[in-house]
Formats: sequence, structure tokens, C-alpha cells
Amino acid sequence: MPEKLRYSQLVETVARESGKSKQMIHTFFVELVQEIKADLQREGRVHLAGLGRFRLVWSEERQGRNPQTGEAITIPAHNRILFKPDAAIRRLINRDYQSLKPTILENNTANASAPPEPFFDENPIEEKPVKEIPAEKKESAEKQPSLTEELIAAASFSGEDTPPKPEPPIESPVTPATL
Repeated sequence: MPEKLRYSQLVETVARESGKSKQMIHTFFVELVQEIKADLQREGRVHLAGLGRFRLVWSEERQGRNPQTGEAITIPAHNRILFKPDAAIRRLINRDYQSLKPTILENNTANASAPPEPFFDENPIEEKPVKEIPAEKKESAEKQPSLTEELIAAASFSGEDTPPKPEPPIESPVTPATL
């Protein structure tokens, strides 16, 4: 997979792996984004089971700097969209790192006769044993489908060629008072 995935590449990949047309996948993504926008405007949060949660967070006005000129500017108050992936996706993303164990690094100082400086304090943190992952769980983690395959499986179109049209969005800004 390329380092930077373009929208057209995503549509092409999903269409190829799902056996659906590029036009249908493009329409699906457009409708999905429109539905997320509408729900964020209406309720301030969206939960897509198996994918994650989108939520609006109000940011107060603050002082900042123009990165090009260094000039002080006022950043106006605004809503930000936060996304938190579901636990299944977090596990999928981090599955290569599940079996890693912490390693204590040696202190390589020029003056080996001096005692090493403590990192935080004199009292070392009690080490807890790391649980080993059973072999059958490791094998099942290796057999997990790709993220694209999981997303395609989650997006069933009920046999239709195009996804259903969403209701038109309600045009009302979300403010801290409405959250």
C-alpha cells in the first residue's frame, strides 16, 4: 500500500475487493460523509459501530502565531471534530506490537565508576510480569482480515446497487450550549 492513499485509489481498491462498481463505491463514500456531517450538525456526535466515534468539541478563542510571519493572531472559537476508533480497530492496528515486551536499557555514561542518575526518583517502579499470549490467539490474530475487508463486510447494501439516500441535513450550528 502506498505511503499516501488518494481517494481515487481507495475507491478503486474497495471496488476491486468488494466486486462492486467504482461508481457505487464512490456514491457510498459520498453518502457516508454526508450522513456523518448531518448527524454531527444534528446531535454533535456519531457512532459507527465497528469503525469509531466522531464528536464535536468546542474550542474557545485563543491567541496563536501565524507560522509564515510569526505575527500574533487571534484564533476564533470553533468546533473541532474528534475521532476515536473502536477497540477492534485499535487492536487491529496494534496487533504487530501485542507481543512486545519492555526492555531495560543500559546506562552508557562516560564515567562508569559514578552511579547512574535515577530517571525520575530513587524508588524504582515495581515491574509487573508480562502475560504471554496463547499460541491459538497469536494464530487467530495473524488470520484476521484486513481493515479494508472488514469495512467492506460492514457496509452491506442489502443487494441494492446504490445505498439509500439520507434525509437532508438540518442546518443548525452546534455550540457548547447544544452539546
